[in-house]
Amino acid sequence: MSKRNENNETLNNKRDVNKKDIVFYIANKKYLLPFRNNINKNKFMQIGDFYKELISKKIFNIDLKLLRKWDEKEILPAYRFAKGAVRVDTRYYIKEHVLIVKEILRLKEIGLNISDIEKVIFFNYNINMILLNKNIKNKESFNKMKNTINNIDNMEAKLIIPSIKSVDKKVVKNILNDNSLYTDVLKKEDISLITFISILNKACINYKNKKFDKLNFKYDMINTIENINKNLYKG
Repeated sequence: MSKRNENNETLNNKRDVNKKDIVFYIANKKYLLPFRNNINKNKFMQIGDFYKELISKKIFNIDLKLLRKWDEKEILPAYRFAKGAVRVDTRYYIKEHVLIVKEILRLKEIGLNISDIEKVIFFNYNINMILLNKNIKNKESFNKMKNTINNIDNMEAKLIIPSIKSVDKKVVKNILNDNSLYTDVLKKEDISLITFISILNKACINYKNKKFDKLNFKYDMINTIENINKNLYKG
């Protein structure tokens, strides 16, 4: 729901279901919060009834204050109807909102903030890419690695070993096994990140018994960059 001032005027209608359909995604599947006027009024639940609906579905780690906050942050946009003698806007929800609540809680559990959750639910952003962005240190330096390959002695001390120690190996594995990354429409920063994680994987492979095989990594890195460029920029 868009933010409003004391006169109930819209301040931000980025995601206002009272004015238009809102598309959202759960596990890459597309759903819809329909425009308010296209919904049978019997399907609406006031915020208190919606809270009871969540409890009935064993969703306990939530309260009315949090529902209101998520509406204000526009990650759980509520419908509004004027009610009562003073015509105060009341929040209403439909069953599709339950899906969003479950997804918000799941994404919070794995460490995503409000901004990240918005990207995943309303823009179908890749979760692994977000986690990787949060997880990796020195990725800006790695993006310049191809141009500084002759200084690989310094990389071992300043880049390779610190990054290997800082990265969640499970996230690395998820990225490398995610074939959809090569078919999705990727942002420029995502392409850089995929390049980085592939190089980092080669660095991990070449770092054994606390020793770093610089020569082998040099050729692995060049081949990795060339292969990624072929996959991502083909056609």
